[in-house]
Amino acid sequence: TEALIQETARPVVSDACGGDGDGHPNNVYGWGIVDALAVVEETLAPLAVSADARPRWVDAGGVISYTFTVENRTALNTTTNVTLADTLPLGTVFASASGPYNRIDDKIEWRLDTISPSLQVSVTLAVTVADSVAKGTYIVNADYRVSSSEVTTPVTGPPAVAVVPWRFYLPITLSLQPSRGY
Repeated sequence: TEALIQETARPVVSDACGGDGDGHPNNVYGWGIVDALAVVEETLAPLAVSADARPRWVDAGGVISYTFTVENRTALNTTTNVTLADTLPLGTVFASASGPYNRIDDKIEWRLDTISPSLQVSVTLAVTVADSVAKGTYIVNADYRVSSSEVTTPVTGPPAVAVVPWRFYLPITLSLQPSRGY
């Protein structure tokens, strides 16, 4: 409990009355002001997951690479039997994935085993955008989730979005003016 309170405290730096050279911890505020809400959030939401899509603009037939990051947000406990799962976004076809994974149809699952306190683990998934996807279509990956022995209700993250853009080509005509001798 002490380590959790210390880890989530809002630091207040002071060089009054001794303490470390950087003023934290110090003899006035210690490790800082106790943030009870942060302690509760830390214990209630030990896992977080996010996804990033690159490139953000991709033509039909192109490849989108999703990087999924799972974070053990606890400062004290190892998270065990971690499983990350994703469903391929509409309009895409599986291309590849990093690490050991299981794939059944359009569902991909990674077993990440354990994640130590305050650490992150990342995996990638590459998908090919189908040639039939229309210009202006958003490719949304919102059906990814993580669970563990400690977190039995899956945790989801914000959607990762790429778009098949409209391409406009504007012809540019340059005309050269004769030199005026300036």
